[in-house]
Amino acid sequence: MRIGGIVAAVGALLALGCCALPAEPVKSCSDGVSVRFPRGAAQLNLDAVGQVLLAVATLDACPAARATVTGHADRGELRALSAFRAANVASVLVKNGIDRRRILVRNAGEEIAAKSDNRRVSIVWR
Repeated sequence: MRIGGIVAAVGALLALGCCALPAEPVKSCSDGVSVRFPRGAAQLNLDAVGQVLLAVATLDACPAARATVTGHADRGELRALSAFRAANVASVLVKNGIDRRRILVRNAGEEIAAKSDNRRVSIVWR
């Protein structure tokens, strides 16, 4: 499923009241979130979309903040996967109303260790 399809599916679920945004409150204007991915994947699952929507809510509440979206991959994954992850997350931010000019997309590439903490996209804002 493409990212737009996931966003549309999540939007439909939210409209039906089947799901809710994360219970976590909007973060501070100098905080961030981490979006996790399964090994070898660049598509966002529902948990990942929830984290991106938390970032959207925070960036909406902090209009002067600029986001840096950095993709990571663990050892053994393709280096390009981290770039795909970051691009997908940035795309969801933009599709949910964040001006593309407020987003810097970076690729950290492959980490040294093969562990789930490295399969992520970090979104930080300042």
